Amino acid sequence: MTATAFWILYTYLLLATLHLLLFSIAGIFYRQERRTDSPDRRRRFAVLIPAYREDSVILATARHSVRQLYPEDLYDVIVIADSLQPETVAELRSIPVSVLEVSFDNSSKARSLNEAAGAVTRDYDAVVIIDADNLMEERFLEKANACLNTGFRVLQAHRTAKNTSTPVALLDAASEEINNHLFRKGRRALGLPSALIGSGIVMDRALYSELIPNLKTVGEDKELERMLLKKRMTTGYLDDTLVLDEKVSRSEVFQKQRTRWLGTQWQMLSETLPELPAELLLRGNIAYADKVLQMLFPPRLLLLGGSIMLTALALTGIAGPVQLFWVGLLLLQVATFAIALPRSFRTVKFLRATLQVPGLFLRMVRALLSSPGSGKTFIHTPHDDHSTTRKDNV
Repeated sequence: MTATAFWILYTYLLLATLHLLLFSIAGIFYRQERRTDSPDRRRRFAVLIPAYREDSVILATARHSVRQLYPEDLYDVIVIADSLQPETVAELRSIPVSVLEVSFDNSSKARSLNEAAGAVTRDYDAVVIIDADNLMEERFLEKANACLNTGFRVLQAHRTAKNTSTPVALLDAASEEINNHLFRKGRRALGLPSALIGSGIVMDRALYSELIPNLKTVGEDKELERMLLKKRMTTGYLDDTLVLDEKVSRSEVFQKQRTRWLGTQWQMLSETLPELPAELLLRGNIAYADKVLQMLFPPRLLLLGGSIMLTALALTGIAGPVQLFWVGLLLLQVATFAIALPRSFRTVKFLRATLQVPGLFLRMVRALLSSPGSGKTFIHTPHDDHSTTRKDNV
């Protein structure tokens, strides 16, 4: 490696690490969003559940969703049924929830949400979006309503794992919590909008009707976040409002899921990067610039895995003239993730699970190589029914 190549690569990885470290430290100082609970300011919610071939999990999710500790006449659960079996649809209607059957040549969550826009009439004040495998805690609507009372128009709830039975699922759960610390707690502590995840999203009904029809990609959460950032709108984060989400249990599903995510990242970067000069220099949109930076930098697993490899090469004298630089970079990354990792994951079981990291790193590299262009095609990842795994928490 030439000296010039070394410094370019090292600077890029160092900036990516410092960016994460900033949010990791900031996340320590996060404070819960304000709430104002008032019986005369209770909104009527539409809970939307897009379900594409999710016969194995949608019934449990629908049954759980109608058990909110919130006035029954002030919320409706609407399942957007795409390619569900007829017997599943019939059973859904008996729960009872509303069922909106849809069919597309090329299915996507964005198309389902857009199709549901017509059902979200002025009778509703706010919309909740969850995935077909998600379980909302029973006070979800109550907490969301109280926070909307303070002026927020968009909220992101705390999505957390409902299954950690395999090493891959446990690592995926830890990754989710690190993301929550960095890009939700950390961003809010610095006065920036919370990042969206894709489910557990609460939106003002009028805003939903305005923005959802503009979604065009399979990365609907990133596209929606981009629109919100351009509108200079602040997304709040509800750390104490849980949505249980199924984590991938097998490495091959992990690769499939990450291929979709990386494809979306490539596509969003190609659309947001040209807008960066105007948003930052003309409008002073720091939040938008930060989001572009996040997409410019590598995913955490590639960052950590790549740094470990380069540090090992440096110690053999191959990857650069200054060995301590690589060691220092790796230690910064370890500190960043250690701060963001919740104490509940600091166990022997988790340490054993980290033995899977090298294999997942290789899966991530394969996902990166196959990701260009995948952001335009919906890649469905299968789910299993873990509805009883953590039901005591919701």
